[in-house]
Amino acid sequence: MARTAVIVALLALSACKTKTEGSATVSSQTPASSAVSTAPAATASGASLNDLPGANGLSPALPLADKFEWEKTHRKPVHPSADETYAAFEAAGIKVTEKSQHVASVYGAIYCLGAKGEADTVFSLCEYASPEEAKKGKETSEKAFAMIPGRTLLVVKNALLTVRGPAAGTPESKAIIQKAVDAFQKL
Repeated sequence: MARTAVIVALLALSACKTKTEGSATVSSQTPASSAVSTAPAATASGASLNDLPGANGLSPALPLADKFEWEKTHRKPVHPSADETYAAFEAAGIKVTEKSQHVASVYGAIYCLGAKGEADTVFSLCEYASPEEAKKGKETSEKAFAMIPGRTLLVVKNALLTVRGPAAGTPESKAIIQKAVDAFQKL
């Protein structure tokens, strides 16, 4: 089970910006004006998203596009959100590109959005129902991905930020990581 979760998470982290499965296309870009959606939607297989279980109970057999859509559709307003966090990074002078949703249920999260920064830095912001759930998500991530060097994990309120730079670390990547940490901790 843990091995499967690690494999799914690694695949999700390497996911492209837009996923296409069957006849459904799921775009990972979420405009700030529509960051939280409450409208019911249908899955790629035609089932109602309201019939699917909570984020921690999504079936491993559920198509990836359906998981992404369910998580995005059932996203609740939290602070700090992925959108707020990446906006804070931009305001701090960090160029954020290639935002990509990844499977939140692997971490027990509601919604996760990754992004790339300058100097080979990468970010993942996962939103949780409560600060306690965010702390549990951090513990799970630390254990599941202990073999990945150079990761910094921080919890602020209902959010878990994971920041990673190049293995060797450069002065530029270290400066960007520090800016990101500082911006996140102010939220």
